[in-house]
Amino acid sequence: SRPLFIVLHNIDGVGLRDRVAQEALAALVANGVDDTRGGGSRPGVIRLVASVDHVNASALLWDTQTAANFSWIWKETHTYRPYYEEVKNGATSTSKKVRKNERQVSDNTGIIRVLTSLAKRHTEVVQLLATLQLEGSLSSTSGSSMPYKVLKDNCLSKLIITSDT
Repeated sequence: SRPLFIVLHNIDGVGLRDRVAQEALAALVANGVDDTRGGGSRPGVIRLVASVDHVNASALLWDTQTAANFSWIWKETHTYRPYYEEVKNGATSTSKKVRKNERQVSDNTGIIRVLTSLAKRHTEVVQLLATLQLEGSLSSTSGSSMPYKVLKDNCLSKLIITSDT
């Protein structure tokens, strides 16, 4: 039998953030096994392909059992597009883990104002900083910060800035 693929964009979206929805999806995938071939059960009659927007979605949405039922294969991909809508809308969920995270981020209005007021050149600097920090965190385990000189030299070489003023 051929597997059924369910493609779900934004599994951490507003309509799917509650525990019941996540557990139902996990149960659907976990129980979608093919045991008709006589050689034991074969996973994969129902397969879920999903994207997440929140960097901490796995920690916020799923307990250990739910995550195990999904049996995810993670592939990190970036669009390198600004997160205006995600920041503006924020997380609104009844999940205890999400509510705890919302308390830590008390007010997004300041972030929204800063992001929307950045000039194109400044946006490029922030994107380059994020890229360099990501590359640095992947290549080293020290967790050190980005030296200003490294950022400045990279910005100058990419012609994002002409001086540091």
